[in-house]
Amino acid sequence: LNRNLKRRIGRLDGVSRVDMYGVEKQEILIELLVDRLTAHHVNITRLADILGRSNFSVMAGKITDSNRRFSVRPMGEFTSLSDIENLIINDQNLRLKDIAQITYGQPTLDYGRHLDRRYAIGVDVFKEAGANTVGVTRTILEEIDRVEKLPEMQGIILYEMDNQADGIISSLMELLKSGMLGAVLAVVVLFFFLRQMRATIIVSLAVPFSLFVTLAFMYFLGLSLNIITMMALMLSIGMLVDNAVVVTESIYRFKQFTEDIDSMITKGVKNVGLAITAGTMTTGIVFLPNILNPQDEISMYLKHVGVTIVIALGASLFIALSIIPLLARKVNLYDMTSKKTVIDKLIVIHHRFLKWLLLHRKTSTLVVVLLLVSIAIPIKFVKKDLFPPQEDREIRLRYNVDGKYRLENVVAAVDRIEVYLFENQEKFEIESIYSYYQTDYAMSTIILREKEDATKSLEQIKEEIRADLPKLAIADPSFEMNRTSGSGEGVNVQIEGKSSSQLASLADDVEWILSNVDGLIDVRSEADLGEEEVHVVVDRDRAGQYGFSAQDVAATVTIALRGQRLRSYRTGEGEVDMRVKLQKEDQRSLDDLKNLPIFNQNGQSVRLATLANFSIKKGPQNVHRENRKTMIDISADVDGITVDEAKEKIRTVMDRYNFPPGYSWSFGRTFSYEDETGKTMMLNTILALLLIYLVMAALFESLIYPAAIWSAIIYAIVGGGWFFLITGTTFSLMAWIGILILMGVVVNNGIVLIDHVNQLRAEGMPRNEAILQGGKDRLRPILMTAGTTILGLTPLCFGTTLIGGGGPPYFPMARAIVGGLAFSTVVTLIVLPSIYIMLDDLRNWSLRILAKSKI
Repeated sequence: LNRNLKRRIGRLDGVSRVDMYGVEKQEILIELLVDRLTAHHVNITRLADILGRSNFSVMAGKITDSNRRFSVRPMGEFTSLSDIENLIINDQNLRLKDIAQITYGQPTLDYGRHLDRRYAIGVDVFKEAGANTVGVTRTILEEIDRVEKLPEMQGIILYEMDNQADGIISSLMELLKSGMLGAVLAVVVLFFFLRQMRATIIVSLAVPFSLFVTLAFMYFLGLSLNIITMMALMLSIGMLVDNAVVVTESIYRFKQFTEDIDSMITKGVKNVGLAITAGTMTTGIVFLPNILNPQDEISMYLKHVGVTIVIALGASLFIALSIIPLLARKVNLYDMTSKKTVIDKLIVIHHRFLKWLLLHRKTSTLVVVLLLVSIAIPIKFVKKDLFPPQEDREIRLRYNVDGKYRLENVVAAVDRIEVYLFENQEKFEIESIYSYYQTDYAMSTIILREKEDATKSLEQIKEEIRADLPKLAIADPSFEMNRTSGSGEGVNVQIEGKSSSQLASLADDVEWILSNVDGLIDVRSEADLGEEEVHVVVDRDRAGQYGFSAQDVAATVTIALRGQRLRSYRTGEGEVDMRVKLQKEDQRSLDDLKNLPIFNQNGQSVRLATLANFSIKKGPQNVHRENRKTMIDISADVDGITVDEAKEKIRTVMDRYNFPPGYSWSFGRTFSYEDETGKTMMLNTILALLLIYLVMAALFESLIYPAAIWSAIIYAIVGGGWFFLITGTTFSLMAWIGILILMGVVVNNGIVLIDHVNQLRAEGMPRNEAILQGGKDRLRPILMTAGTTILGLTPLCFGTTLIGGGGPPYFPMARAIVGGLAFSTVVTLIVLPSIYIMLDDLRNWSLRILAKSKI
């Protein structure tokens, strides 16, 4: 395996390291026989010293002979196994083979693996930093195919356990399918509104052109086409036509004022140029803090998303202001039919409704307020969990071994669970089972059938497995929650204080308290009292009487039981480790340890029991230190509740528990990670709001009118909350990222509308008439831009694609954008004019007050 598999894979381009587990490098083991040591009065520590001094190669210096300079190297290395066996170890010509068994072979392992109940060897392959995961994986799999055909590998099955490239490829393919479907739906929306194939094709050209420009910029910026950048391209597909739509609609509107095509195009582009530029800037500026100063993993994630979207939208803006007008003139794009369409009828209805709202100010104000306060309902009922549990068709069963045992005992426990699982393989829909075990730990990974072949949910299978799970004497198996957070665990509580033993006692109490909390399952304390230990306490007076120091006794016990590494034995194929220790049969029981012979300088044999006292006690607890405080963890999984709900329940019960002075509790890594992530996202949101406001203030040269458009963001969040409630979507980190992107998107429609209204007022039109005319002129482009974006993301709303095939799903982000944008579009067309009037009245009132104060 080392020669035919590990080394061949390690030589491949892009591979940095290959680790192999379950089979160790062969070694020379010198196993001492206690009865012969006693019979020949051999001191173990002195023997280890002789072995170390008998295998050497040193540089002694240099000599000169006949004007030539030579290095002198005394050599005393073992050259064969026979040299080791025949080594003379005392004055009576006693040879090493007379008191020991010398073997060359596989060392005894204290860990192992099973794959489908058969012993397995694990090979982990790591790629170099910057190497392409998919490309390197493809090269590795091709090499493995060649390795499998080697004669030496016959009878060995190579099983692909975990392939990151599969998740990446599947995620990219799902994104590609969703993107293509979204693009088709967006084109359908364009044709529905434009009713002309030439216009639809020209506007649609903004999508491929922008994507090609984006890919070129990504290449020169050193960005790869990965899952994150692919997702950003997918998100931007529906938005790439927005600027082209607004420009097209504006040019066509000026057709009613002039028949001169050049004048029509020039005025149409100029009329909306500043508005679409500001709208594009607001979409991109929400990512500015992350692009300029990415401080953590989430910021790095948003940086790659932001850079890709900014480039794509920048390209679409360039196309809308240059290419689209040129193409429009060449193909006589605006020779449209005068036939009335559904949109024309909708414009009439909207005009009447908007006029009624403007005449009934109290009603419009009530609508504004009611829509805003309705956010209280989603806030109360939408589940919030930044890192919700993830269903990835794998169940991790942790054994929670309550001490340290012989490996055979742990293997027996694993075998018993595996037998139970395989007896119910069809019932539990199990495809494969992989188990790892060592003397104090074991974990079985239950790999289920693919989702398309499954008939049961992950939770249902867990419940069925729990129902008849065998009871184990040395362990208490429980399921581990697979969360999308960095810690990957459920929830945990930390207890801190000074005394480890006191902490362990308190942890037992807290474990019992939390196990009675509804919604918490598989509660387990990390305060295991540790394995039982044999404490050998040397009696210094007795040891001194026989000529021993406490260090002499400890060294002998260490060499006898754990063994001592010797200088490596050199062969033609490399170095072989050497180790000396007692044979396994002589270290099975406490009596064997007590009868261990120790020889003094006079060759007198003394039993270890004569020199030391023995006691069996619990070893150190499993505690750790954090910020110079001793802590212990109690962890649990959640069932049917979110992490936020679990946090409140835990706080309630823990606040009732009276801790001794100097001891306290705190929420653990899961909660702190969520809190830090929440603070980061909140900071990003606040910065995005401020930056968007600054851009709009510069555009309108006012502090009042941007506030009207700013309200579209608030109502977009309201709409997103209602959409989450209706679809039963949990508010996760991906949903929050969707809200952040949404904030930059929803203001575009408001900018286009308010900018046009201000232009009409600047031309002398009264305020109410300007609002009505602005709504009439901008209804079609607003519906078109919103429709293309919404339908472009619709496939992603209903898909279950995961980031990288094993990360969080995309759909919460897509639903946040779709729900918020749909609601905000309605608000922009109906409620925003009323908000605009309220703020304009406030502006006029403040101007009057200032004028009076000057008088």
